[in-house]
Amino acid sequence: IVSLVLYLIQEKFIFHGVKIPMDYKFSFENDFEEISLKTDDGKVLNAVLFKRQNPKGLILFFHNHAGNVIKWSDTAVFFSNYNYDVLLVDYRGFGKSTGKFNEKKMLNDAQLWYDTIKDKYAKIIVFGRGLGAFFAAKVAADNSIDQLILESPVYNLTRAGKFIYPYQPFYLLLKYQFDCSEDIKKVQCKITILHGKKDKVICYESGQELYELNKEHADFILIEDADHFNLINHPVYLETIDKLLG
Repeated sequence: IVSLVLYLIQEKFIFHGVKIPMDYKFSFENDFEEISLKTDDGKVLNAVLFKRQNPKGLILFFHNHAGNVIKWSDTAVFFSNYNYDVLLVDYRGFGKSTGKFNEKKMLNDAQLWYDTIKDKYAKIIVFGRGLGAFFAAKVAADNSIDQLILESPVYNLTRAGKFIYPYQPFYLLLKYQFDCSEDIKKVQCKITILHGKKDKVICYESGQELYELNKEHADFILIEDADHFNLINHPVYLETIDKLLG
């Protein structure tokens, strides 16, 4: 019975997006621009572009399964401080983005964001954290980009479900796959995967096994005493980002 209930309400476990009123006025200390797109099925996608005066390129930022662009703005600004424009996007049902959760449509949305910026920058880096790694890997597999950075990536949703709910086999009935494994094999650019060894949300083996699928292009950075929530504060993480973006 518990597994059936979890199946019926699985979106509540997978997606923890926080809505933002459409008339809300964003306010950030850094220079930014709010961007909205219309999808083929009539939905609105929302993002915030953090801008630099003479950027080295753009980082297309796919955040994890929770929050919205407000929650992730500090991380976006952190990357922007390396003199990159950063496009931080909200998925359907997150922030001001409209529409219901749908894996195929969300993938199309990710490609739409890439298509919007691809001709405006000479250098494009795609970043994905957690569930966002799925969208980042797909964009990197299907397009010519300069670099892919995955932070605490999900290998696929089935494995993530087994890790978090080992005694409830509802993951066998998932409506969503969010499987990075096939796309990561197709990526031809430099890949960097960062994961905390003490991660209790997404096991570090998830990142390690994605690395194993494309050793030719990938580096795996396992941070021994970091967990899911404190990677960005760890010296090894900061040193790695310095090398990648500095």
